[in-house]
Amino acid sequence: MRYGFLNEKIITMPEENMISANECCLHYNIELSFINHLSDYGLIELAFIKQQQFIPADQLQQLEKFIRMHYDLNINVEGIEAITHLENETFELVLTDVEMPRMNGFELTEYIRAHPTLSNVAVLILTSLASDADRRRGMDVGADGYVSTLREALEQLKAHPDIPAATAPKVDAGTQTSIGQGRAL
Repeated sequence: MRYGFLNEKIITMPEENMISANECCLHYNIELSFINHLSDYGLIELAFIKQQQFIPADQLQQLEKFIRMHYDLNINVEGIEAITHLENETFELVLTDVEMPRMNGFELTEYIRAHPTLSNVAVLILTSLASDADRRRGMDVGADGYVSTLREALEQLKAHPDIPAATAPKVDAGTQTSIGQGRAL
């Protein structure tokens, strides 16, 4: 039986339920910093036992999913956090910018359109990139709308038949926006 800390709480867990983070990194050919970033974003939990990092065995399947997203789909940790949030909540609309670090709004829209349970979520791109080529690219990747001003965004929301009673978005304290009875990210 090992004693350690999991997110600053004392835990006791049989050794067979813990996987060394270093061994995991060697097995999956990933950097320890990737696992630490996932932990920093709250996507996985790490246990610290005698100043070594361990991953609870019940988190391994989730970690493998994140590794595939990161390497096979070239999605960064911030993108993984956004996608995980989309998969774990129910949203009717995603409002995204194009210019984001590492995973841009076009890539996010492509991922949403390719995902079996997210493909019906409306995607509205709100960005300062207003050229015809940018607008065309946004629509080509599957956006439901592409706008460059907040006024245009509100007009698109009002005109979108899938969003209930959209008058003006009410902004929550976080990054989520409530629109009528629906939810948006």
